Amino acid sequence: MVLVLIACALDYHLTSDVRPENFYRSQFIVGFASGMFIGPLLLTGIINALQKGPSHMVTFVVLFSATQSFGGLIGNSFFSTYQQLRTQNYRAEIVSELSPTDPLVVQRLTAYQQAANKYTLDASLEQNQAYRNLNQIVTREAQVRAYNDVIALNGIFAILLLIWSSFNIAWTRYQLKKQQQVLNSS
Repeated sequence: MVLVLIACALDYHLTSDVRPENFYRSQFIVGFASGMFIGPLLLTGIINALQKGPSHMVTFVVLFSATQSFGGLIGNSFFSTYQQLRTQNYRAEIVSELSPTDPLVVQRLTAYQQAANKYTLDASLEQNQAYRNLNQIVTREAQVRAYNDVIALNGIFAILLLIWSSFNIAWTRYQLKKQQQVLNSS
């Protein structure tokens, strides 16, 4: 969980200027964290299944594969839905802040119209193309903000899981210590 938190910290506060090479470190850390988690989990599961007999091995493999596939689908759909909802919210927020009388908006639209002037002589098509270009930039910026929200949510989940697992480890150690004290006193 600590590695996932580090990866979230590296990726948070992204802008639309980010390129794939900006994700190399964080994605390596997430991949490494996954490998550190899945290997021991698989090994523990196989050992437990073999201790109960070879017939449990098939059940373990099927159950492990099903949970990994199902978990991957649920996680992907949850985060994708969350990103789409946040994108729509940010897009509406950005559009509401754009004023047709704002000099920066007028300047951008004029620049986009001039760029479209190379391809057509129709003023209404130039204006439509300028609005399309502005719409694309608004959508891109909304998607970047939404992606930052997904990273933050993933970080929150990692913190909660770290707290929960730390509590479970501490509780288990406490219970074992308590059992040892009872055994030693008797």
